[in-house]
Amino acid sequence: MDLDHREGRRQERPEPGPWESHVVNYDVTVGATAKDSYWAVSGTITIHNPAYVAATITSVTDVISPGIVADVDCGVAFPYMLEPGQDLLCTYTADLPDGADRTNTATVTTYGPVGGGVGTAPVTFYGPTAEKDECVEVVDDQFGVLGTVCAADAPKTFEYSLKVGPYYVCGPHEFTNTACFETNDTGTTGCDSHVVYIDFPCDAGCTLTQGYWKTHSHHGPAPEDATWFDLGDVDGDGVSEGPTRTSSTAARPGTRSCGRRLQATRSTSSPISTSPRSSTSRAAPARRARSTRRSNRPRTTSTGSP
Repeated sequence: MDLDHREGRRQERPEPGPWESHVVNYDVTVGATAKDSYWAVSGTITIHNPAYVAATITSVTDVISPGIVADVDCGVAFPYMLEPGQDLLCTYTADLPDGADRTNTATVTTYGPVGGGVGTAPVTFYGPTAEKDECVEVVDDQFGVLGTVCAADAPKTFEYSLKVGPYYVCGPHEFTNTACFETNDTGTTGCDSHVVYIDFPCDAGCTLTQGYWKTHSHHGPAPEDATWFDLGDVDGDGVSEGPTRTSSTAARPGTRSCGRRLQATRSTSSPISTSPRSSTSRAAPARRARSTRRSNRPRTTSTGSP
């Protein structure tokens, strides 16, 4: 038996993302190849004495062309006296190298008035007398038992599907499954494997440092990075300073959430006071340069903490 194991039935190449799986279709075709072996020949040699006197048989031999000597068993010891009109039955067996047509020649040697003799018979092979390993059981290590196939039913194709993934880390992955057979008589096995290659790109995530985000916030001193406004409430006082374009969700394994990183490193302002009148300063709803509040009273200048 032989296996042909491959992806079957037209489908898109699997490109699952994190936490996603993809269905892959498989075809496993089981074929059978007949191989004749254990050629042998066996039969019976019948020796008849037509004379009116006993025949003294000294040996019985059998040779199969071109010179293969067979084992002969007559069940008696030689020399043997074969009475007039009686028969002696002998059996012969011989192993052969192949199934070629041959000639079998039996020779009887005698001593005395009754002479020996020679007989021939053709050796011709037809269908096998017995079959071995004509059936197999087929198993996929990822799917389980696929079924049993016998030589008379081959070729036979098994169609089935397997789920690939999910994978929780980005990058390249391989999914290997192996189909194997085992014969019914000798337990001979054979296998064939197939590999599915899966790749999904890694999210580059936040490539800038925490120091960059601290200095490029609405507190300065560098120009404010507009990415801060993706968080909405920048200073954490419950009021959105910019349009909330995204909502922060927990990042799944294998992904990096830029929003979560910004939240984890954002700067908040401390209360700012002036004398004699106190007030609280917060970032303007639009992107504005920082200003210093002036009054006729004694002036103090306040800045947010980094």
